[in-house]
Amino acid sequence: MSSLMFIQPKLSGVGGIEKVVPLIGVGLEKSGYVVSSASFYGENIKNFSGNNYFRNEEISNSVFKKAIKIVVRFIWLRNIINLENPRALIVSGHGAILICLILKKVNMIKVPVIVYEHQSLILNDFGYGLLRRLIYKSADGFIAVSQGILLEIEKKFKHIPKVLVYNPVPSTSKRSSIPRDPVFVSASRLEYVKGVDILVALFIKYITGGGKGKLIIYGEGKQKALLDKMISESGFENKIKLMGKTEHLVNELDNVTAYVSCARNEALGVSLLEALSVGVPIVCSDVPYGPREIMLIGPEEKIKYPYISGVGIIYGEVNDCENFCKSLELVSNNSLDFTKGSISRASEFSIKNAVDALDSFFKKNFN
Repeated sequence: MSSLMFIQPKLSGVGGIEKVVPLIGVGLEKSGYVVSSASFYGENIKNFSGNNYFRNEEISNSVFKKAIKIVVRFIWLRNIINLENPRALIVSGHGAILICLILKKVNMIKVPVIVYEHQSLILNDFGYGLLRRLIYKSADGFIAVSQGILLEIEKKFKHIPKVLVYNPVPSTSKRSSIPRDPVFVSASRLEYVKGVDILVALFIKYITGGGKGKLIIYGEGKQKALLDKMISESGFENKIKLMGKTEHLVNELDNVTAYVSCARNEALGVSLLEALSVGVPIVCSDVPYGPREIMLIGPEEKIKYPYISGVGIIYGEVNDCENFCKSLELVSNNSLDFTKGSISRASEFSIKNAVDALDSFFKKNFN
């Protein structure tokens, strides 16, 4: 029986990867694997039957405390990895990935390190961009959550084993109704890459131009103060609501017109798939890579905006206000037309498909 260890900054929360890892880990256990985990902060939730290691760190902005924290993480991870001695590590979160790859490179651990990459390599997220590209060549394998990321990895690390594993979503019941007046929902980290500031700016213009509806945003992050200010200055506090985080997004989608994303980059958003799983259409910006992959459009294929598919609409480039407004009007008038296609497409992103892909990958490369 093979043993695996998932390592990432936190294994609980509302972010995409925090939702996905427990689903995949439990699925692997049902296929005969022993799964353990290690995380640094968040909630100490035991997702798997194997050992659960938790640092219980406090978030700090002090440079000195951050430096101390990194050193402690190195020592802590080295000790627990050597204690567990799993068949392989599956590591996500750029800080955790870099620590594990450096430990492997200096022979402080002997375990294969598999990078679970859920962001484009072109992103310099949290300042890790250059360092990440230099250290990733030490990886023993890659898991990519989208075809676009897989192609990036193939170009840069051609001879390292890699596999495409789409983010899975569990099957659920479809929405029971749609509202008389349009209700649009978005959910993500309130960070620059997610483009929530663009979403709010475009929605303000949509309402100012006579558009109907409300926008409800779930999530927390650094842009919260900026978004509060934008909404307050617009005078549309009754039209745009920041709701904070939600543990169960699908529960908030029962009486919704559409899910909207103006992300600047989106590998394969779990929230997009959750919306589709309950029959809610998606309205997205045309950015790498998720929206096109979900709608089965080639990465270089030229399309006319707004592009209407069976699951939703790609409105155009991120700041395309005219086509954003057109798309909201289109989906408001035809929301139910997308229900069947949305649920059907979401069913292809199953837990079973993800687990089967990983199982084949492990057996082929790490037996």
